[in-house]
Amino acid sequence: MRYAWKNRSVWIKISVVSVIAVMVIAVTGLAGYLPGFTAPGSVKEGYIPMAPATSIGFIIYGVVILVLLIRREDNDPVWLPAFLSGVVMLFGILEVAGFLTGLDLSLEDRLVPEMGHLGGIPVARMSPATGAVLAVTGLIMYLKIFDNRLRRFCRSIELLSGILILMVMIYGVLFSLAYLYRRPLLYEAGEVIPMAETTTWGVVLMSVSLLALRERLYPMKLLTENTTRGYLLRFILPLAILAVLSGGVTAFLSLQIFKINPAFISAFLLIIVIIIAGISATVMARYLGGLIDMHRSKTTRTEKDLIISEEQYRTLFETMAEGVVYQDSGGEIISANRAASEILGLTIEQMKGKSSIDPEWRAVDREGNELPGEMHAAMMALRTGKIVDNFIQGIFNPQKKDYVWIIVNSIPQFRKGSDKPFRVFSTFLEITRRKKAEDELQILKSNLEKEVATKTRELNERIRELEHFHEVTIERELRMEELRKEIELLRNQPPE
Repeated sequence: MRYAWKNRSVWIKISVVSVIAVMVIAVTGLAGYLPGFTAPGSVKEGYIPMAPATSIGFIIYGVVILVLLIRREDNDPVWLPAFLSGVVMLFGILEVAGFLTGLDLSLEDRLVPEMGHLGGIPVARMSPATGAVLAVTGLIMYLKIFDNRLRRFCRSIELLSGILILMVMIYGVLFSLAYLYRRPLLYEAGEVIPMAETTTWGVVLMSVSLLALRERLYPMKLLTENTTRGYLLRFILPLAILAVLSGGVTAFLSLQIFKINPAFISAFLLIIVIIIAGISATVMARYLGGLIDMHRSKTTRTEKDLIISEEQYRTLFETMAEGVVYQDSGGEIISANRAASEILGLTIEQMKGKSSIDPEWRAVDREGNELPGEMHAAMMALRTGKIVDNFIQGIFNPQKKDYVWIIVNSIPQFRKGSDKPFRVFSTFLEITRRKKAEDELQILKSNLEKEVATKTRELNERIRELEHFHEVTIERELRMEELRKEIELLRNQPPE
């Protein structure tokens, strides 16, 4: 857990700290309604304390933000944060609607017992301004929870979310400044319940937490991006806020507390701001200058490495034994190396602009049959978008006035996001000697097979003759033997 927290970005840490501060303020405000804990409920005597419903709303929103922060995947279940945000959002909407209609639509009067009045203002009741803030914050929560789904239908969701967060922040700052100048808003508006001072703190901190939570989206991406604009904003924006706040606070203190002529304070403040601006501008210039020098140095090194790499590639491209040809999507040759020129018998300039379907190639397949241009390896790779390897074909070499045989590997190349190749490069190696040797071997094999067949036929005929002779000889011997036996029998018979 400690490792995970250490590896979180600084903005996520700011979001967590801010939302915890909101929850602490809310719990403190809620505890102010318990017996013996009235002090934490209000910052100053005479100021209305945070309403219990407001405290509960802040606590629920704090829980929702923490749940969103600990989600591991975007597709994790979101029903719990969506439900909790919906409840508080609905309560805020009903609070505003009840104020406009004069009805208790939020049922707050029934949920929270009446606790009297403070300067004629009901205590423990949510301000309509707070209800509006809770409603808008609920909408922001939904935009965050369903961010990926909503962006499929509208790409301006992140812009809308950022604008709503800034509106909530401005709303909270406005009421906070009113308390700072001791002229709280809505305290003299009759029946309108004002926003408590602790509530204004909670609104500001909640908006800070929501902004930090969306560090990669508008408007935080303007500050977090690693661009010149981002670097300038990270310097200028705090300086501008410091100048405005210091001017307002100093003017207030000079008039309300120290009773000093504002001209002296303004002059002193102007000098301080100029000094701070000068120092900040110097630091910013040094910082940006260092970054520019660093990037320029990296660019220079990259350019040198690129030149070296290009030289190495060019040397390899021009001296390699294999022929290399680049063709565009239409099959026209746009580049070739020296080996390709020597193998094909054409200069590189003669090859440029020549396509595979040009009949001057006089290409043949491995059996010696005419090979159409669309059946060349490169054209098949362009047509199918797949690699064609170990493709053997013959090409007529006009310098040798004879066919050369090559084995080709064609590889299509694609632009990012496209499934259609924009060019193809082919590497090929001359195998004429090997092809002729294979052809001679095939002829020798064929002749040998014919000779073996002839000898086999002659041998078979000789065997048949021998068999015939054997048969004739054996039969003759048998007849002679029979005659000898008959003669012997005749000799042995007595004369009559």
